[in-house]
Amino acid sequence: MENNVADNKPQEIEVPLEEQKGESTQSQRPLTPRGTQKKLTIKESDLYFANRADRLSRAEELLRKECIIADIDGSYLKLYVLTEVDHWNHDHERVVLLCEQSVLSVNYNFITEKWTELTRINIKCISKVQFGNLSFPKRTLQWPRPYKCLKVTYERLTGPATTAENWNPFAKHLPFCTLSSHPLMRRAEGPTEKYDIEPFKDELLDAISKYTANHPEAPHSPEIQPDGDIEFNVRLGLTSFVFNQSHLAYAKDRGGIHF
Repeated sequence: MENNVADNKPQEIEVPLEEQKGESTQSQRPLTPRGTQKKLTIKESDLYFANRADRLSRAEELLRKECIIADIDGSYLKLYVLTEVDHWNHDHERVVLLCEQSVLSVNYNFITEKWTELTRINIKCISKVQFGNLSFPKRTLQWPRPYKCLKVTYERLTGPATTAENWNPFAKHLPFCTLSSHPLMRRAEGPTEKYDIEPFKDELLDAISKYTANHPEAPHSPEIQPDGDIEFNVRLGLTSFVFNQSHLAYAKDRGGIHF
């Protein structure tokens, strides 16, 4: 954005009436810069079952065996544990498998060590990749997220989501997937790359570039938006506020009760 300054004299800025009355707006809520978030202590990190190396190893072994189809997905590349944000801004813990030709987002329970749902995104079907902050309407109850998100749109086969689907909180299989970092990205000790959205974004873009180069017959390359707001039309979202603040989406030890 360009800032045109006519002279060095201080300028008066007219404040809209609704802001004078104290109405909160999205722009008035500053995001905490990356890297300055409060670190999780060892005790806090250990509450997450995804923090346990043995469970991660077993999850990787199981999902590679049961979810990846070599003829469709190609060679397996890497496992990430991320947060998937649904179209009503609810967080969901997901194991994401990146392959040469596909991205697999798996609903995996680190407590029972079983998976129940899988979304397969073929790279050839991806039409757009966006990376940036979620942007909500000016008047909303949603609080900005501390980390950027990655939205992958794959509507080449199905077309865009309908208005009814976007406004239905129970709608599934929409032609896009929005991912962000897992809370364990803030753990104070140990590597955090597998919980971080930014390395995943780099790996995905590299996989897309290689696939496009190796498959000249494939559809045109997806549109890449490396930095910019990702619009989310969620105005109230009371359920997502309570749900996300309580971290109900993550497999945790909650005082001896595990869910």
